[in-house]
Amino acid sequence: MFTSFLFIISIVSFLLIGELHLQSDDIFTKEYSQAAFRHKAPERLIAAHTDDSEITEDALDEIRKIPYVKTADSCSYANDINFYIKQGKDYKFIYGQRGIKGFGQTTSESEGGKLVSFLDTSHFMMSDDNITEKDLAEGNLPQSRNEIVLYSEDKNIIGTIIPCYFTAANIWDTNEYYQADLKISGILKEKTEQVYFSKEL
Repeated sequence: MFTSFLFIISIVSFLLIGELHLQSDDIFTKEYSQAAFRHKAPERLIAAHTDDSEITEDALDEIRKIPYVKTADSCSYANDINFYIKQGKDYKFIYGQRGIKGFGQTTSESEGGKLVSFLDTSHFMMSDDNITEKDLAEGNLPQSRNEIVLYSEDKNIIGTIIPCYFTAANIWDTNEYYQADLKISGILKEKTEQVYFSKEL
């Protein structure tokens, strides 16, 4: 009877240890690693080909047909890049200090000791894969590298050029940023703070 009891305890122990071992990977993967992904969105899934080849438009269409999929972006790497487009809200300038020089700056910004301070890190890049012409109230989808689509109540801003800054703490050096002058090519129907960039950028 004692031997049977030890046998049962041994089996239960092995089963428990085995289950804990199987679930151990799950425990770690339930949390985002900030070193790998900056955009911590619970609904975000990342898919890739095992040979690391490009996701085609046909593959994106197949993904979009899957139930509960809202959108699909071929530029998932860029989805971890923060963008800052509204001065005073997303970013501000601090003058009279020698700031860290960004790559892609204009000449005027690299001189005079102007430091860019980034305020809102909640905005992440998304490509124009996520929108269609039906989503636009006015204008066109991005046709060239530096064109963007955003929401605005002022439709007269189509064609205007505005500065935008980018940081990517898990991709670039934490002290680096990129600056680009972007042209507004279209206005979205729905009110959102999301800006859609060309896949080329």
